[in-house]
Amino acid sequence: MGSESSTPAPFVPCTFGRYQLVERLAVGGMAEIFRAKQVGAHGFEKVLVIKRMLPHLAAEAEFLNMFIDDPNSVRYDARVKAGKATIDGVSIADRAKATDLAKKIVAFRADYTVAAINKALAASKGSMQ
Repeated sequence: MGSESSTPAPFVPCTFGRYQLVERLAVGGMAEIFRAKQVGAHGFEKVLVIKRMLPHLAAEAEFLNMFIDDPNSVRYDARVKAGKATIDGVSIADRAKATDLAKKIVAFRADYTVAAINKALAASKGSMQ
């Protein structure tokens, strides 16, 4: 799993997709929570909360599946069908986009790892020692 640290790196405001992460609110064992804002047309701003998987877990299929399945615990499909895809005013409607992005990240990491292994094997003429 890499070299995780018990102390999170200092937070620096940044962009995450179409959101601007403004403040880190909490860090847990699997994810971190941010106060964020989405800026729209004519100066419209929407303040919301973003839950983002910790980087060292993002390539772990088991954790990724738990993270993706988490909205099921809040009856996602029923909420969307009823037009109530929010929890305490925070939209959960972007799940499909987030899931697609997560799958792309995992595929990239897998392809990158396989390429690095193949390169190392080629450099050592196929020997693992």
